[in-house]
Amino acid sequence: MEVAEVAPGRSRAKVLSGLGLLLVLALSAFLQFSVVTRSTASIPMVSDAADYFSYAYNLKHFGVYSSALSWTPEAPPGGIVPDSLRSPGYPLFLLAIPGLDTSAAYLHRVSMVQAMLGIASVWFVFLIAARFLRPGWSHLAAAITAISPHLANISTYLLTESLFLFFLLASIHVSLLALRSQRKATLFAAGLLWGVCGLVRPTVLLLPPLFVLSAWLLPTLRSWRVSALIMAAGFFLVQAPWLVRNQVTPMDPEQGSLLVWSLHHGSYPNFMYNDRPESLGWPFRFDPDSERAERDLPSVLADICGKFREHPLTYAKWYLLGKPGTFLSWGYVQGTDIYVFDATRTPYKEDALFSAIRSVALYLHWPLMLLGLGAALGIFVRPRWFGLQGHALVAVRVVAIIVLYAIGFHMIVAPYPRYGVPFRPLLYILAVAMISAPFTIRQRLVAGF
Repeated sequence: MEVAEVAPGRSRAKVLSGLGLLLVLALSAFLQFSVVTRSTASIPMVSDAADYFSYAYNLKHFGVYSSALSWTPEAPPGGIVPDSLRSPGYPLFLLAIPGLDTSAAYLHRVSMVQAMLGIASVWFVFLIAARFLRPGWSHLAAAITAISPHLANISTYLLTESLFLFFLLASIHVSLLALRSQRKATLFAAGLLWGVCGLVRPTVLLLPPLFVLSAWLLPTLRSWRVSALIMAAGFFLVQAPWLVRNQVTPMDPEQGSLLVWSLHHGSYPNFMYNDRPESLGWPFRFDPDSERAERDLPSVLADICGKFREHPLTYAKWYLLGKPGTFLSWGYVQGTDIYVFDATRTPYKEDALFSAIRSVALYLHWPLMLLGLGAALGIFVRPRWFGLQGHALVAVRVVAIIVLYAIGFHMIVAPYPRYGVPFRPLLYILAVAMISAPFTIRQRLVAGF
């Protein structure tokens, strides 16, 4: 009799949860497709976007992975020379979308695909959150992600954020499944996804090796050693062709190094050269010593150490406080507000509903960032506050580790806010976990009595 009475209640809860998820996904679809169909960037292919398109274009037409601007009216001097400045994940994504060219039709096709990835990302946020949040709270985390104007707007650009967000969340979700089931196939699939994610953006390249190292060094993770090796095998299987290619292919000697650039560009407090407002976002263009500092890794490290010796307090404050704050900030350093490139059309300026959504998101931004960061630290310092145990506790700690890793990584390199956009949904999840903690503990206490 008791089972018969409980089953319908659980069934109704599942139906309501499913309906709630469909509503959140419908909201995401409405916002994503509205933004990509009603937005126009003033110059859609400049800077990073031009590089990614060039790699795809040169692969298609010349079979060479190169950032040479061969699609522009003037052919680049010296021809098309291979380079490895940017990872191949996003150019291969562009190449997979039919009709690769500079037309508005192709750019719209890319935006539509990225909008679909944005909707799928909201679904992944729900799945990840549901690992340790009760229904309703996991829906809230997904809904906050859905209304984020940055995440909707990023689908309109030829930039990595949309694709990286999708693979980042997919990698986390499958990793959580693998860590719970310990199935070798799932562990290997998680490693493959992390490998793909690292090809889209190299930010996460250290995560799988760090997992293996931690499993060997920390006694509490000893039982995860085999799992770590299986995941690492999948990761390196994906990364190997790119690494081998870079070793055997003669490269452009003038290509520079993305790591060196990022270290150097991130060494200017508040992204300004000598506090000059006109240098905001591009301080290296005003620094007469930039060319010397960017010569190689030892040169940039020597330049940074010299800056610390001359102004220790200024640079300590920038690296320890300024960089995390900039990484999590609302507005873009090299753009304005929610726009990486200036927009000639956007519903966020033309439609009252979208303007209101942006205002709500802006109002909630810092409370969510601070709550999420507090949860990322608190889940290790005071796990009892969250009322989580077993796999739920493992899952929330995995999310927290990835957030803390991303912040720590960008305390070393350039902390452009655009790079933080794909990690914001994880902070939304953690923020909701912090908000829901008192209710979770109360429910457990009531259930205990």
